[in-house]
Amino acid sequence: AAPRPFWRELAARWPQGCWLGLVLGLGMSVRNAGAILIAYLFALLLARALDAWRLKQYPLLRELARVALLSVVSSLLSWGVMLLFWPGALASPLQRPAEAFEKLSRYTTYDSPTLLRGELISSNKVPWDYLPSYFLVQLPEWLIACWCSAVLGLLVHTGLALWRRSPIAWGAWLLLGAVLLPPAYAILKSSTLYNGLRHFLFLLPAISVLAALGFSALVR
Repeated sequence: AAPRPFWRELAARWPQGCWLGLVLGLGMSVRNAGAILIAYLFALLLARALDAWRLKQYPLLRELARVALLSVVSSLLSWGVMLLFWPGALASPLQRPAEAFEKLSRYTTYDSPTLLRGELISSNKVPWDYLPSYFLVQLPEWLIACWCSAVLGLLVHTGLALWRRSPIAWGAWLLLGAVLLPPAYAILKSSTLYNGLRHFLFLLPAISVLAALGFSALVR
């Protein structure tokens, strides 16, 4: 059978795009930093497109183009959903969220002394190793070992994929980026942090999925 026209196939997927926009918008209405999910989405699409171009998978490039266009519509819809729950941002739909994100990443109005290595320190001036120390102390050792195995396995798999000209596991790379980028940003911005991993509990699902992949590789 002949393939469906590009725009007809795109129109057939509009319900999926609407659901994606609704979910992203509701997430950003709770914390506007949820906009990072949009960045993750387009980063994955770009990486997958470059991989498809490398492997000369041109039908896949066509499919990714459809997904990218649908994702643009979903992103615009998600921004509108966020604004519905944030009336103050209606006056400046781009500037207000940017200002809120900047204030969130460096909130110095409130100072709650936090514990590190047996001493109370200012939450506005935590050392760079505050988050790594708490991840190492509070996460189970077996989880850390499996996560490290997953990272090592991903590096080996990527090297072999480049050598054999096979697809790279970009989904796993996305999970790794989702785990590493938020803490790295907080460290570089010298963000206010307190109560251990309180502000980074959202990373635990991605950490657990990667650890599960590492455990699966170990038992093989």
